[in-house]
Amino acid sequence: MVKVIKKSKELEVFNPKKIMKACVKAGVPKEIAKVIPTIVKKKIKGKKKVSSKTIRNIVLGTLEKCWKSIKKWKKYERKH
Repeated sequence: MVKVIKKSKELEVFNPKKIMKACVKAGVPKEIAKVIPTIVKKKIKGKKKVSSKTIRNIVLGTLEKCWKSIKKWKKYERKH
């Protein structure tokens, strides 16, 4: 079970649904938003702890490759 180190230094169990939900709220098409958590899980596999910043970078890097409208994600992020 992977734990996420949040900005506040709290630990939280990795929840792929949170990634999908955030992607959808940011305007990512559902078809793409459903795939992103799977990619993140593969990239953090075997780790016990990972920072939320690392997860964010994986998500943004993946979106940049498969979905060119990264501006929508950044706009969502500034609001939250």
